Amino acid sequence: MTQSPDDQLPFFVYGTLIPGQPNDTYWSDAILSVEPAVFSPGRLFDFGSFPMLVESRWPDGGGQVSGRLVHVSAEPYGSILAAIDGLEDYDPANEAASIYRRVARDVSTAAGETVRAWVYIGRESFAQGRPVVTGGDWVAYCDRQNRGEDMAGWWRKNGLDLFFGKIFDSD
Repeated sequence: MTQSPDDQLPFFVYGTLIPGQPNDTYWSDAILSVEPAVFSPGRLFDFGSFPMLVESRWPDGGGQVSGRLVHVSAEPYGSILAAIDGLEDYDPANEAASIYRRVARDVSTAAGETVRAWVYIGRESFAQGRPVVTGGDWVAYCDRQNRGEDMAGWWRKNGLDLFFGKIFDSD
């Protein structure tokens, strides 16, 4: 079944959009609920100040990516969708040129339910040569690297990064 952008699916997020992470301001006022969830099969790659999820096509099957299933209110849904598409450099009118694709995928909740959600999936070619986020959990990975103590402060300090040939600043 093909999902249209008008379908108000929840979002599976695995990095800086997780509540409590630097980009949660994109939607913090519109969040209705958040629950732990996993995406499989896939791998997370470390881009310094953010991760990229790539669907698994590896012989070992990849693994699970830990994140959050976020439900947002219906009223600002369209504007939130557009803002997050912009953050993820996803252009629904030109998917071939987009760094990420927003696709509907099944994710599993901690309660064992399967839920269809929007997932931003990166292109494998961009992830080549980047370190794998061991364990598939960005927040835990950042904590292990002492980024989690003050993630927002760390991100502001280190958010200047080379993003696929473009320089961006987190401020």
